[in-house]
This record gives sequence, structure tokens and C-alpha cells, in this order.
Amino acid sequence: MDDSNVDDSGTVKQVLPCDSLDTSRLPPEARLDALREAMGVLLDVTPADSDEGRLPARFDAWLMGPAVLAEVDLPSLSYIRTPGAIARDGRDCLMVQVYREGQSRVVGGASETIIRPGDLMITDFAQPIATEETRIMNISLMVPRDQLAPLLRDPDAHGGRRVAGDRPLARLVGAHLSSLAREAPHIPVAEAETVLAGTLQLVAAALNGEPDAATVGGVRGSVVREIRAFIDANILDPGLGPDRIMAVFRIPRSTLYRLFQPYGGIVHHIQRRRLHRALADLSNPGCNHMTVAEFGAMAGYTHPHDFIRAFRRAFGMTPGDVRHQARLAGRARWSRPTTVQPAWVDWIRAMN
Repeated sequence: MDDSNVDDSGTVKQVLPCDSLDTSRLPPEARLDALREAMGVLLDVTPADSDEGRLPARFDAWLMGPAVLAEVDLPSLSYIRTPGAIARDGRDCLMVQVYREGQSRVVGGASETIIRPGDLMITDFAQPIATEETRIMNISLMVPRDQLAPLLRDPDAHGGRRVAGDRPLARLVGAHLSSLAREAPHIPVAEAETVLAGTLQLVAAALNGEPDAATVGGVRGSVVREIRAFIDANILDPGLGPDRIMAVFRIPRSTLYRLFQPYGGIVHHIQRRRLHRALADLSNPGCNHMTVAEFGAMAGYTHPHDFIRAFRRAFGMTPGDVRHQARLAGRARWSRPTTVQPAWVDWIRAMN
């Protein structure tokens, strides 16, 4: 697709890259497999019945900086994201959806709830979730966690959450996402990150319940993003801790602790990122020579059983389970027939 447009002065400008999946172009018997193959980057898909699997589906997506905006029209399906899938792909992003038609029943997540037209739904792909949906039309915005989490008061508490569509801020987010989907074919690439930043400020205000200093000014979010990036870049350094961060960023202890209070504290955040690094390495064939004890030591645990217990508490699986799932996934990739997938599948993978 030609991702260019012409403004009123006749100047050609690059607009947001766009790609689509439209299964109506396929034979009915091939539609479900095509949808499963593409949606598998995020969720496992099951039709409500055999006839639903033969119905057409459409997924139009635009790459908006590091995020993906999508307009979807899907038949009645069930979706699930299991601990095994989380272990295999390490996908660490959040999705905000506004429902236009149909409804979704969240049967796995923070709590069971029904999402109706006008409501917002939040999916955290680092947490298991299962949904059962009627035929739906919605607008979805998928963003890397580090783009939205610094703006939220409790970043890890939104998986499977519903924000009622009758709330003023939810209505504003819904109207804004719908407007973005209409205007996406004309948004210049050069303006993508500015548009995204404003969108995330509004989303965060709706999730937090009211605007606060982080969502209005964005200063705190910027500092937290820098510190989080530093932590991830130095996660294998055994000397990484509050004192090191305070020295590098020249901030007092009270400020550092206040900035990371929404993450459960700075020490908790570092430990969780070390566990996430262990999760990624356990899924990496290049680390097959390492023992569980070595992974635990890299994550800061002296005793392997303490590491295994913390790992299971964080991901619902043991390190051995993750290795087994990774081997199964590797064999499946080699045996799977090659198919042409929409570009947005790679855009979502790149969020890691």
C-alpha cells in the first residue's frame, strides 16, 4: 500500500503505514485458519461454533510510532491468553479498546465482567485473560507497556478491566479513538508520536479516574521512562539498586520511592524486571546451556528454590515449564506452513 498523501499545497507527505486482513477474500473454509495465524501474535482464537469460523473478519491497522491502532470487525469468537503463551512470546504491551457494536464477556482476568458498546476494555498481555465475544466492532490501540504505564497510578492492575462508557472521560476516550480511526489514513508520520502522546494522556486520565500531575504535565512520566530504560539496560548488574539510580539521576531517595510507588516500589520493580529477563532468556534457545540455578543467580536469588517460587508467583509457571513450552513453540514454528501475514503482525511483535 502506498503510504503517502498530498496536502493542499500539492506537497506529498508520508502518512501512517497501513495494512489489513480481510478474510472475505478467502474461501469460507480458509478464513478461520488465516485469522488464527494472524491473531496468534496476541491470542488463541476459537469460534463460537463451526459456522462462525466461516464468517468473514476484517482487521485494518495503522502503525502510529511505537503503537498500533486498529479498527476491527470480527464474528463471534472466544479468545484466550495463557501463561504458556506469555512465557513463549514475552509480549509486554497494553491494549485499550472502545466497543462500537456487540459485547464481550471477560471470563478470565482481574474479575468477570461484561463489556458493552461504548465501554472501554483494557487488556494486559503480560497477564492471562479469556473472553467470549459476540460479533463485535471496536477500535483498539496497542502500546508497549513503557509508553502508558508511567502515566498510571497502578500500572499492573488493569488487565481485563472495564471502564463504563457512561463516564465522561470514557466517552472522551471513545470519541477520540473513533476520530483517530477516521483520520488515520491522513495523519503524517512526522506527527504520529505527538498524536500518540496526547492520546495516552487522555487514556491515562480515564483509567486513573481523574487527571493528575503525571497525566497533565507528563514530566513524571518522562523521568520514570528514563529510569525504567536504565534499569532494563543494566538489569544483569548485581549492583543495580536504589543507591545506584539515585547517583546516576541525581534525585533524592524520597523522590525515587514516590516515582515508583505505582509499581510497588523501586526494589519490587527491579526484581520484577529481573524475573521478566529470566523469562525471556529461558525462552531463548541460545541460553539452553544455563541451569535454573544460574538463571536464579542472575535474577538476584541465592537459592534456586526461592527463584522458582518467585517465578511461579509472577508467571504461573516454573522455569522448567517455560523451557518446555519454548521447545514446543520452536518445533511448531519449523513445522508450520509458510503463509503471508499482514504487516501489523510484525508491528506488534516489534513492541517487545
